[in-house]
Amino acid sequence: MAYKIKGDLAVQRALFIGSMTTTQRQSLTLATPGALVYDVDLNKVMVWNGTNWEQFAVDTTKITVVAPTVNDDSTAGYGVSDLWIDMSQDDAYICTDSTAGAAVWEKITPSMRHFVPNSSVNPAVAGEPTTAEIKAAAGSVKDTLVLYNGTDTPTDIPTHVWHVDKIGNFTLIQKPVPVAQPANITLTSSNIAIDVTLTSDNTKATLDLAHTGGTIGVPTGAGVGATLEFHIYSSDGLKHFAFFDASAFFDRSRRHPVDFFIIQPNTHLHLKFEQVDVDTWILLTPPQTYYVNTPLDVVNYAATSLDHFFIRSTGDIVTPYFGGSYGNVSDYSIADQGPLNTTTLPAPAVDANLTPGFDMYMNAYMKITSAAPASLTINAPSAPMGDGSFIGGIRRIIIENSDTASHTVNFASGVYVDENGNDVGSITIGAASGPSAPTRRVFNFQETIEGGNPVYRLMGSVGAVSSGPGALIPVPVSATGTSTIHTREILSNTGNIARTLPVATGSGDVIEFALADNNTGIKTVAPSTGDALNGSTATYTLAEAGATYRATDVAPNRWIIGLLTDMRKKRQTDYLLAYAQQTGLYTNYAIPFIKVTERGVIMTDQYSITLQANRLYLVFAQFNMYNVVGYSVIRLYSNGVYDYSYDNSVTMYNVTNTSYNGRISGNTFTKIIRPSARVTYNFRIYNQDGGPQYIDRYGSYLVVAEIPDFIED
Repeated sequence: MAYKIKGDLAVQRALFIGSMTTTQRQSLTLATPGALVYDVDLNKVMVWNGTNWEQFAVDTTKITVVAPTVNDDSTAGYGVSDLWIDMSQDDAYICTDSTAGAAVWEKITPSMRHFVPNSSVNPAVAGEPTTAEIKAAAGSVKDTLVLYNGTDTPTDIPTHVWHVDKIGNFTLIQKPVPVAQPANITLTSSNIAIDVTLTSDNTKATLDLAHTGGTIGVPTGAGVGATLEFHIYSSDGLKHFAFFDASAFFDRSRRHPVDFFIIQPNTHLHLKFEQVDVDTWILLTPPQTYYVNTPLDVVNYAATSLDHFFIRSTGDIVTPYFGGSYGNVSDYSIADQGPLNTTTLPAPAVDANLTPGFDMYMNAYMKITSAAPASLTINAPSAPMGDGSFIGGIRRIIIENSDTASHTVNFASGVYVDENGNDVGSITIGAASGPSAPTRRVFNFQETIEGGNPVYRLMGSVGAVSSGPGALIPVPVSATGTSTIHTREILSNTGNIARTLPVATGSGDVIEFALADNNTGIKTVAPSTGDALNGSTATYTLAEAGATYRATDVAPNRWIIGLLTDMRKKRQTDYLLAYAQQTGLYTNYAIPFIKVTERGVIMTDQYSITLQANRLYLVFAQFNMYNVVGYSVIRLYSNGVYDYSYDNSVTMYNVTNTSYNGRISGNTFTKIIRPSARVTYNFRIYNQDGGPQYIDRYGSYLVVAEIPDFIED
């Protein structure tokens, strides 16, 4: 049925429909959809859809400064798909259900992160807030991530992250992984075998040694790649000694076990191991080399069985090999010093025959008192040497006589020989002047294998020896002259020194020459007139700083000299990388450089490099210039004077000057230099027009690298 509205029903051409309040409208009970009512409370035309009242011809977007609630429903004129924008929070919502009193508005803007500063959280445990503490600090946030980093700076990396869902539930999704640390371990008589248990992939253990002895057992609970870091110290002012499980702890080669460590009073030892296999840990901390003045100075260090000690006064290595072919312990050459560890080293043979343990140790020690027999014997070593124990180094037998009568010591025949292969035989050890002033003799043997058997050759001897060589007499030397037999010359580190050997008689005695670590100048040794040195009458140059050379009187008119392998100081080579500063340079100006990296001391200032005497260096430089007027020449100067012996100058021309082959870029200087004395170099420029000319720092650089001059082959 249709109705036509006549014109006389209209008022000023407007159509009026029924009007009522919201309450009146909601009280209507209608069965058929389509009814129209003007709501005077809402100032809106509402239409009945058969179930709910909806706004007629609605504007579906609400823009305001608050978020929608459950009461923003159909009764308030909102329907499904309506939009709501909260300008105060930059959030947008869409209505998915407009049921009266239960409207549902879904936020459609992306979730934002919410940072809570530490000062707002104030966790009961510093840096470890609880979820309740974070929720209280964050407030009424939903559908977001809450970040916490233990600071008040939002840009710091978060340590904890919570996810907050659409109804405000907090869920912790990130927190630091706790690194469990073992408790401090104290070595006592009740736990002499310590089993360190790893609980993470990076464990630190502090060992406060209060008892000599004990073993660090095989760590458990870790896997390949795990690390174990030890901080070991003595807190009671005493020396302590403890073992590592030799089946688990090794050096980098995995061939040599880290058997033990020694902690001297008030010292600290830092060791770090990495697990590389099941129950196999390698020492990441490299073995150390120590140079001490006397054996007594050894007690001032903390060391492992892999470390080395040298006595500077004699140049001898004093740490015996331990545990087969590797590992080191203390010196026996002073009676009251004794070994650092009496539980593993053989005690001195007191008033008894001596059987050296040269299959494991480097030194052996005999003590003679008034109770000793008149004659004693040095037996062959306790066990034949095998491939695992042969070192080929120096072995020492120290004999001390505190008796006021002399004693005879007989060296085993066929085992202890002189340099010609004759038996050392019997040695008389002189009487002491008193119990507190003993006679002490040191016999250095070179360990060899001859005919499949161990043989020890007495160094510096030819023929039967009646009194033994004894220790060489150290003599400081700073001038040219003739050397004295049976001395150890400590050569001055400065100046050129030319030494002449005395006439060789075949005595078998020796002269040693020790160079300082920072030696400069040329040090040479020459034979006397009519003698030969290494089969030649030529002068021999002592080239390696920090090393010791030994000359032996092997026959009439014949000397031999060579570097003592065990006396060579090992060090890393020096190098330098620098680039040129971009600056204007006039004629005779030194080119300044900026150091990038360096090992050693090569660049002494921005203009100079210093090369040490008798070392071999590669010097390489490349220079680029721009806007060159005419040409420029860059040369190497030595101590401010152009060094023609290293003439490798580079010339750069203006690129427009086609009559020359020079370039303004890519010009290189390369030289291998071995200075005879410590020398300072710099690069200086000569300009055709006087200057200034300009170095281009991009592509202009200097490389100095020390070349290894001695390689073990």
